[in-house]
Amino acid sequence: MRKGFASEKVYEYSTSLKKRNARCISLFFTEIKGYQLFYRILGRKKKEGGKFVFTATLENGKLFSLLEKNYSRTQLEIFRNTQRFYCPHCRQQLQLKLGSMVRYHFAHVIEAGCNYGGEGESTYHQAGKKQLFQWLQEHGVECVLESYLKRIKQRPDILLPGRSAIEYQCSSISTNDITKRSRMFERLGLNVYWILAASSLNRTAASSFMLSGMQWLFLNKCSSSIYLPFYCPQSQRLLILSDIIPFSKRKAAANLHIYPLSSITPYRRFIQDKGIPGDWHRFIRRYRSVPLLHPSTEEKLLHKELYQTMQLPMQYIPSLAMFPLRTGCLFESSCYVWQTRILLYIERHKTFTENDLILFMKACVDKKLLSVRNLPFVKDIDFSAAVLDYLHILKEYKVLVENKGGCYVCTGIPWGRGAEDLQKRDSALFSNLD
Repeated sequence: MRKGFASEKVYEYSTSLKKRNARCISLFFTEIKGYQLFYRILGRKKKEGGKFVFTATLENGKLFSLLEKNYSRTQLEIFRNTQRFYCPHCRQQLQLKLGSMVRYHFAHVIEAGCNYGGEGESTYHQAGKKQLFQWLQEHGVECVLESYLKRIKQRPDILLPGRSAIEYQCSSISTNDITKRSRMFERLGLNVYWILAASSLNRTAASSFMLSGMQWLFLNKCSSSIYLPFYCPQSQRLLILSDIIPFSKRKAAANLHIYPLSSITPYRRFIQDKGIPGDWHRFIRRYRSVPLLHPSTEEKLLHKELYQTMQLPMQYIPSLAMFPLRTGCLFESSCYVWQTRILLYIERHKTFTENDLILFMKACVDKKLLSVRNLPFVKDIDFSAAVLDYLHILKEYKVLVENKGGCYVCTGIPWGRGAEDLQKRDSALFSNLD
């Protein structure tokens, strides 16, 4: 072998490797730049198209909405050539966009940083509010679609002038935003009604539902009934959950009423009491048979106290500690947690007044042994209503006796002492509920 041949080969190889690596690095950065350019364009398009304006003011001062009717492209082209459009908020001129890629909408001729416009509403959302608007119009209800209220800088989906605002909520929203927007409408003397998207309703059995934290916020009260409204634009049906009774933080039993929009009028009373939902007994059976895999802090603390006081596990709590109460929604704690807390208090004190018990429950809330639910639209009522309703049930089942002085005296709590005993008591409770 020629002297130095091996070293020359090594040198050539290392040089070619460096060139190849340099080429790869160059391609890599070129690709990165391409992605950056792509996302810059994407971001700009998102920024430009993130807010869609569907309502404009005409030269005569009237509002024109693209959602009120199913306008054809030809109709809109004629309208675009014969009319001028202005933003209801900033009064700047708008242009009517009739592209093939994005839905028909208005856009500012000169970008002025105006905040007017929908936050990228889905087709589902648009169809829902449009159908509800047309339904109200068909029954002679004076209403306006997407009317901008300059004083509070809000644009409800449907406005009933001087009366109400209707919001069709299809996306997540924070508690602060719900409260803030509702108070703004109330400042103008408007009652606000929130209707949720039916696609968000999670039904697990005939009368069993899993409600998210956001959905609980929209609970409303009509007379003595607590209800939750939904609407489905695909089937054009109004869905009403009534007799909502929570078993745990998310799980609830409720009666579902389904109304085709074409068969009802806005003046009809939709809330109908059907009694205790039928799936409640399934909740209790599952609770008895399947241990909690991920107990909350409240449940852990209660389990410890229950075992120290009564030498019982949580699965052996009395049937009466899982009694279905409509006012139970005022507690965020599971029904078996707050009701067992009351039973343990009664077991310790034997004689007490309503005020004593309510003060005890408030102390439990302050110590984070219990939690109450924030319900912005269920007004003039708090968790003490649930406590008093439960006392009434304990009186009916002869666990308590009320004397002339207004004091309650415990006659004995039916603590279970075995699986068979609890099964019999559960069955007796179910038969009484039916």
